[in-house]
Amino acid sequence: MKVSLLLLIIAAVFYCATAKKAEEVPALEEVEVAVAHKSYCKPGTSCYAQIQKGIASCKKHVWLKKLRKYCYRGVEKRVWKMHAPKAKSKSKPKKKSSKKPSKKPSKKPSKKKKPNKKKTRSNRKAAVRRLRVTSWHVGKKVYLAGYSPGTHKYRTFKPAVARCNKIGKACGGITYEPKSRLFTLRRGTSFKKSPSGETSWKKKVTTYTYRTGASSLKFAHATSSSHGWGGVASRAIDGKTNGFYSRGTCQHSKGNKNNSWTGILRQTSLVNKVVIYNRLDACCQSRIHGAQVYVGNTYCGRVDYNRRSRKQIYVVNCRKSIFARTVKVIHRGNYLTLCEVKAYGAPLRRG
Repeated sequence: MKVSLLLLIIAAVFYCATAKKAEEVPALEEVEVAVAHKSYCKPGTSCYAQIQKGIASCKKHVWLKKLRKYCYRGVEKRVWKMHAPKAKSKSKPKKKSSKKPSKKPSKKPSKKKKPNKKKTRSNRKAAVRRLRVTSWHVGKKVYLAGYSPGTHKYRTFKPAVARCNKIGKACGGITYEPKSRLFTLRRGTSFKKSPSGETSWKKKVTTYTYRTGASSLKFAHATSSSHGWGGVASRAIDGKTNGFYSRGTCQHSKGNKNNSWTGILRQTSLVNKVVIYNRLDACCQSRIHGAQVYVGNTYCGRVDYNRRSRKQIYVVNCRKSIFARTVKVIHRGNYLTLCEVKAYGAPLRRG
């Protein structure tokens, strides 16, 4: 009997303790009613539906009743941020200015907007570029000391030059060995006497600067293989383009075979185009047909005369810019008459 009474007392005490704890945590309906009374969230709205969903998820995932109240508070804060009404900003009354309004307000001159200039060929600035040119000085019965690293023996001269340019400063030149009949790459940059009769080529690299874009190049002087009837070579670079021979502005060769004219530029340049002004006299216009144009030692193009058009100006475009200082016109099968020769490209400067 005593044991059963003790058990009953213990059960009653435990029941009372759990009932007090349950009263501390608000019921689901009480929370819903408390939130519904908020001015920003009323039953039947999307706000109220979101709160119901949040409370249901709290009940489902939070199994301890003690912790559910924190979940409910989180739901309420989240909904408040989304649906709370924005506070109206109270505008302050404007103060009356003590200054009297001027009768004639001063107007500031309006600044005119400058139109956006599009980049065209005329207003683009020419870019400055650099060009490295390799030249070879030949010396007989001399050699260059020291072999270059890597493969340094070649049977022909061209691959040896290509390899020497690729290596850079590690190659100072090329020496031909008559015993082995091979071209060898050498480090040395100064010639030394050779007892075995070797031939050497010393490399020299020169750096030039130039501006992009084609400009008219000026000639220093001109020469020709022959001249007749007063047609000296300098007439082709005097700046006068009149095509009639009687005006004294055209160059003329003496014979009708193997004729050539050479113009020397004032400075070494990159030449990409040559313009020839032909003679306009009816007797001799067709003589220009077949003339070949060389820039330096490189073939640039030829002149093809058209009887129907009978034009005076012939433009010979080179495939690429050619590094040279001379322009040569060769005509092997007829008289050569040039009233004006012009070259276009970019002049080079050292440094």
